[in-house]
Amino acid sequence: MEALDREQLKREADARARLRERVAAERAGFRPRPKEAQPETPAISEAAKPRPVVRPETFPAIAPQVPASDEAVLLEQLGEVGAEIEMRLDDELQRERNEKNGGKPYEHPDWNWASQLGHPCARHLVYQRLNGAEQKAPDIVSLWRYREGNEFEAKIKRQLSVIGYEIEGSQNRLRWEAYKISGRIDGLVPVGRRFPAPFENLRDIDGEIKSMNPLFWDKHKTIDDIKNSRYWWIRKYPSQLNLYCLMNDKPGGLLILGTFGKRPRILPMLIDYDLAERDLHMAEAVNRHVEAKTYPEPIPFEASVCGMCDFNHICMPLKASPYTEISRGDYFELSLYIEAKAERDKAEEEFKRWHDKLIGNTKKPGRFYGANAILEDIEIESREVDRKAYEVKAGHYSVTTIERTTDK
Repeated sequence: MEALDREQLKREADARARLRERVAAERAGFRPRPKEAQPETPAISEAAKPRPVVRPETFPAIAPQVPASDEAVLLEQLGEVGAEIEMRLDDELQRERNEKNGGKPYEHPDWNWASQLGHPCARHLVYQRLNGAEQKAPDIVSLWRYREGNEFEAKIKRQLSVIGYEIEGSQNRLRWEAYKISGRIDGLVPVGRRFPAPFENLRDIDGEIKSMNPLFWDKHKTIDDIKNSRYWWIRKYPSQLNLYCLMNDKPGGLLILGTFGKRPRILPMLIDYDLAERDLHMAEAVNRHVEAKTYPEPIPFEASVCGMCDFNHICMPLKASPYTEISRGDYFELSLYIEAKAERDKAEEEFKRWHDKLIGNTKKPGRFYGANAILEDIEIESREVDRKAYEVKAGHYSVTTIERTTDK
C-alpha cells in the first residue's frame, strides 16, 4: 500500500515538473509565495485490531497530505486578478449610474408610467408618484440587467435597419392626459407592404423590444403566453405595448423578444380592450390616491411582488396571508421555537463545515472520503452504494416559517 502511495506521488511530481517546463515562459518573473506548513495527519494506531474492509486495494487508510503546488498558488493569484477586474467593472457601471441624475431615482409625481401600469399592486404605483425620492436604489445586479436590456434594444434596432426595417420615432414621448399616463416608445416599425381595407393607410406600427431570461424563453412563445405568464413582470410587457398603441392611434403592434443565443421572437399583438380597461382603471385609482395624498390598502403578502418591491422598506407588508388570529399565550412557545431553530441552524452550519472538510462528496471529496481506517475508538468505514432512480409525483403543499420581524 505504501509503495503504491509513493509511486503515485512520484508520478504527480513528474507531471508537475513537466507542466512547469511548458509554462516557464508565461510565468517569467513570477515568484510563488512560501507554502504554508501542512498539519500532520495522525498515524493510525498499530495496536488497533484490523477489521474487514471493502476493496482495501482501492482506499488507502489515510489520504496523504500533498503540499500546495506552484500551479495552485498561480491559480489563486489569477483568481485575485479576476476578482479585481470584476470589482472595477462594477465600479465603472456604478459611476455611470451616478453621473445620470446624480444616482438618484427618477421621480415622476405627475404621471403614471405606461411600463408600470401592469404592476399587480396599486399601492406600489402610488408610492412611485408620492414617494419617488424614497425608492431604493438598484443594486449592482439590477444595473447590469438594465445595461443588458439597453444594449439588446440597440442591437435589435441595428439588425432591423440592415434588413430594411428602419426604426423611427425611437424614445418619442407619448402622453395620455386624461389618465396621467406617460411613456417612451421604443420606435415605429415600418410594415413594408400595403394592407387591405380598412388598414390600407397603415404604414408603420408600434414596436416594443424586451430581453428575456433564457430560463423563461421556451414558455413564452405567443402573445397569449406573455399575457398569462406566471411572472408579473413579464405580464407588464403587453400592457405597455397596448397602451402605446392606444396613445399612438395604432390598431396593433409588435412585441420583439430576445434572449441569449436565440433568433429574436417577433410577436404580433392587436389592441386588447379588456386589458386596456383594466390598466385604465388602475390609473384612475392611482390618480385618486395621489390627489388625496392617501394610499390604497396593501395587497396580501406575495414574495414575488413584495419581496422585489423598491418601497417595501416603507410599506413593510406583513408576511402572513391570509391572516390567522393567535393568542398572546402562544408567544412563549413561538419564542422557544425560534430560539431552538437558531441553535439548530448554527449546529447544522458547524456540522456541514466539518463534513465537507473530512468527508465531502464525489465532486468535492474530503480528507477521508472513501477511506477505511481505525484510530483508537474512531472507525472510518466506506462502502459503495447504488443510487436508485425514482419519480416524484406533482403535488401541492404549504411552506410555513416562523421568524421575528426584528430579524428582517
